[in-house]
Amino acid sequence: MLISFKAKNWKSFPCLEFSSVAGKEQLHKERVALINRPKMRLLPISAIYGGNASGKSNFFEALAFARKYIVDGVKPSQGIGVKPFALSFELSKKSTSFEFEILVENRAWRYSFEVTRSEVLTESLFEILQTVERPIFERIGEKIALKGKYADIDSLKYVGKGTQRNLLFLTNSVFQRREEFQSIYNWFQNNLLLIAPNASCNTFEMYANDLCPFQPQNQEALDAFDVGIEKIDVKEVSLDQLPFQVNVKLQSESDNFPEATLFQIGPYLVRKKGDATSVSKMVAVHAMEGSSDQKTLFELADESDGTCRLLDLIPAFTFLKDPQQGRVVFIDEIDRSLHHLMTRKLIEDYLDFCTVDTRSQLFFTTHDALLMDQSLLRRDELWLVEKNNDCSSLFSVGDFNIRHDKSLLNAYLYGRFGGVPHLTRR
Repeated sequence: MLISFKAKNWKSFPCLEFSSVAGKEQLHKERVALINRPKMRLLPISAIYGGNASGKSNFFEALAFARKYIVDGVKPSQGIGVKPFALSFELSKKSTSFEFEILVENRAWRYSFEVTRSEVLTESLFEILQTVERPIFERIGEKIALKGKYADIDSLKYVGKGTQRNLLFLTNSVFQRREEFQSIYNWFQNNLLLIAPNASCNTFEMYANDLCPFQPQNQEALDAFDVGIEKIDVKEVSLDQLPFQVNVKLQSESDNFPEATLFQIGPYLVRKKGDATSVSKMVAVHAMEGSSDQKTLFELADESDGTCRLLDLIPAFTFLKDPQQGRVVFIDEIDRSLHHLMTRKLIEDYLDFCTVDTRSQLFFTTHDALLMDQSLLRRDELWLVEKNNDCSSLFSVGDFNIRHDKSLLNAYLYGRFGGVPHLTRR
């Protein structure tokens, strides 16, 4: 689970601070996760609102950048690719920092790093206990100090000495097949799923977890929506029917994958097993009018934008529904191309699954103001991004004193909280 996230000097945010720790209110308390060590209550969902160009997507992109940097690292001669605040000459030359507090296998950790475009300035890992934090390692420049029981592991010290200036020590330790921080690395790689507005279900990293969009559990979720699709099926495609560009890419990329693997090129799913290669793509099965037996196949590209978006999101919600895995999904623009009632049903079905023992979380940005409803979401589950003088700030509706029987929607649309477009009259 994600306990908190902070970023300093990232794009439009001089300082971004987000927390999923529950406030004092008792509304919907039956779904708030109860954590014993350290003792805390974590929210299963958060919605982020704001006007266009306010910085909502910059929040999403901060997480996406940090995750990719931790998981993939960079080559020795490669820049880090960090994006500091560009509209201030002073800030554009300064470093950018990220801090995560996460719950991994019932243990809480604080992991942070500070980088420039070319090197890591600081990096640290602490275990969060009940009343104190236990240091695991601390890094300043190229000097990495291991703490506690890790201080005497000579092989880990060598990994530290061999960590290049533009690479994180945590990342390098995993690249060097060390297991000390593997569980934390795995959380970023396998448990944190980030879905951009234009993401396709074919590009979800959940393929690594054998959770493909056409599996039965996703079909059950699709049946709850009246989109006219009987099921999602797979159609085999012969190699000589592939477009020329896909064939070229297939031949150039396939040698880089293991003998038994599944990967994606555009709408095509490619399976390799030994020397054999098979290609398939997903299709939508529709019933023919006037006949219950006759079916017709639609390319997914022929479905409406809303249906395609629904097909993109359903696997992510299935991905969440493992009560003990602690999976976190962040969807940028969850309501893109979707009717409000469809978006709401996706959220309601997820929240019906949540209990005090659930360790999954859903975060999303949205413009759907009708979701700002206390029968659906708590005040501390609602966040707003406001932009002033080109600087974005993030704050919680829970900071405002609003009665439970009052309309958050009206208060928001009338600008009481902020986080709405600044419009001028002609």
